[in-house]
Amino acid sequence: MPNVLAGRTYVRGKVEAQQGAHMVNVSHNTFAYTDTTDKTLFTIPANSNVCGITLNVQTAFDDSGTDVVDIGKSGTTNHFVNDLTVTASGQTVTGWSNLGDVGTSDITVVAKYVGQTGDATNGQAELFMFWYQD
Repeated sequence: MPNVLAGRTYVRGKVEAQQGAHMVNVSHNTFAYTDTTDKTLFTIPANSNVCGITLNVQTAFDDSGTDVVDIGKSGTTNHFVNDLTVTASGQTVTGWSNLGDVGTSDITVVAKYVGQTGDATNGQAELFMFWYQD
């Protein structure tokens, strides 16, 4: 019988899946209403596949006009989503594009808040990106 982790188990460091299996990793970081230029969130390693993205709006963004975010990679700010509305707290798990293979180079994931009139005083969100290595 293979080794089984049960109960409250904490692992620090690299964990590897057996050959032929994929272990899903998650990278996450926050951004705020003050991040009006590309904010670097994290790096996804080369030869990985992005299999899911969740955005958790912790504090609603409050520009007097529209409140949207772009999520992408360095050089293409809206690679994963363009103009996602963030005027209410909650989670978004749909509407993403370009999931799948990131290619043979690492990608740097970025986020940018775009308030229509530039008068926001609140807003924070956390991005979770799920990925596995080939």
